[in-house]
Amino acid sequence: VVARVDCNTCTGTFTASGDTLAIGSTLACTRAACATAGFESAVLTLLSGEHQTASTLHNLTLSSSRGSMLLQR
Repeated sequence: VVARVDCNTCTGTFTASGDTLAIGSTLACTRAACATAGFESAVLTLLSGEHQTASTLHNLTLSSSRGSMLLQR
């Protein structure tokens, strides 16, 4: 998986099975000094771990006990 969060890019492993997506517990990220480091940390916490997924043509929703994230194409 590759994610761009503000001014940093993160990569990691994932597995998918049915409507479950598990993103590696640790993501390797570049370490640029962004003005929004708190936002980046919150996004990475939400993104890491196991999620239930729901998708449409242009949307992917990741839901877990940590919260939900809507990704749009």
